[in-house]
Amino acid sequence: MPTTELALTHAAAGSRISGRDALNRAMAPASVAVIGASADPRKLGHMVLRTLYNSGFEGKIYPINPAAAPILGIESYASLADVSGPVDVAVVIVPANQLFAALAACAAKGVALVAAITSGFAEAGGEGRQLQQRLELLLKTVPFRLLGPNCEGYVVPGSKTFVTFSMMTHGLKSGPVGIVGQSGAITGTLSFRLNRMGVGIRALISTGNETDLTAVEALEWFADDPDTTTIIGYLEQIREPARFIEVARRVRGIKAIVMQKPGKGSATMESVTTHTGAIAGDDRVVDGIFEELCIVRARDHTTAVDAAAALSLGKKLNGLRVGILSVAGGLAVEACDLLEAGGFEVPKFSDELQQKIRASLPYFAAARNPVDLTGAAFSSPALFRQAIDVVVQGDSIDAVIVIVTFSQQAAFADELMMAARATDKPVLIVWTAPDTISPAPLAAFKKQSFPIFDAPLRAFTGLSAIARFSGLM
Repeated sequence: MPTTELALTHAAAGSRISGRDALNRAMAPASVAVIGASADPRKLGHMVLRTLYNSGFEGKIYPINPAAAPILGIESYASLADVSGPVDVAVVIVPANQLFAALAACAAKGVALVAAITSGFAEAGGEGRQLQQRLELLLKTVPFRLLGPNCEGYVVPGSKTFVTFSMMTHGLKSGPVGIVGQSGAITGTLSFRLNRMGVGIRALISTGNETDLTAVEALEWFADDPDTTTIIGYLEQIREPARFIEVARRVRGIKAIVMQKPGKGSATMESVTTHTGAIAGDDRVVDGIFEELCIVRARDHTTAVDAAAALSLGKKLNGLRVGILSVAGGLAVEACDLLEAGGFEVPKFSDELQQKIRASLPYFAAARNPVDLTGAAFSSPALFRQAIDVVVQGDSIDAVIVIVTFSQQAAFADELMMAARATDKPVLIVWTAPDTISPAPLAAFKKQSFPIFDAPLRAFTGLSAIARFSGLM
């Protein structure tokens, strides 16, 4: 046994921390060590340190570098052993052949969680796979828990803990959506796109090759976390299927799960094996399990984002009847086609309901469903709220999709959010103009973490996810 591995085994003689406890400490750590910190802005060791420092992290930061020279004005240390205080989390960015020595230092220091960004293991094949087998055996003896290797770390916006080099996570705000994935690039993209829609993130956990902590353990942590309402994941392989099923069954109907699971084709399965060293598994079995457990399966990351954004509203469907309110007839027809082709109904409103809708509309407006609010709505922000209030009353529909092209008045956003929050029925808003045309309304939506969709297709995807979560599809 190599000397570093022998030292690591001896250092780990104490009891091993549970995955739950390690993640609990990692969510709001008092201190983070960056092993492999670098003064060179081009290196990952610098990017990780800079990201953590610039996030406003309020705990202690300990850069570890043999030169022990200050980096970004932060005092550095030649080794982890030179740090006098306790260390909750260590992020390791060193070559694969130096990882074992770094882990020995973490074990001796009493670190709770190690995020190993180091690559060159099973995903590299050959010697890397053998190196990972050694690592897996060794990790059974250590007191800490490990994310990775070959991961992008983790992020907790609420505690300003950005233990990653991913620029996609910059500026994330806190919210109810938990993200876990075996691909750092995918999890970063999911977080960025959700943030752009105004949806906040509880935490992002990148598990990489999963030599120790798995995506299922992270999923379990989110399932038990009271601040997480929606979970979104990217899994190339479900390594603990029985545990996955148990967690998903426990939260079914309580917390929504959106899962992007590749593996439908032979080329996909081959690329998955290359990426994380995982075997994708039987896709037909996955489909059956997801359907039984009301898990939303996303075909790509855009679909996953739209699903999670809609589910973050915290609403359920009692049926599949949808009312459409629009200022653009063509977009309303597009939405109608999508909904009806996707298993929803767009029922004609009763004469009585149409009369109530017309009471505040011009004589030429259509009120049968879809409702055409016409250009008159642009001069009266309250018209949207009044129309929504009328449509959601009674039991004629189960959800509403509102389609707006543009406006420059923040009052439109305020009226829409007020109406949407006044009902327990899902109200999804399509706003097609970009923020260069509608800066004030879009800023208002984002400030209040209310997701909007830029096309009818994306709102349809979101509503379909709510239907699956509600057990209707």
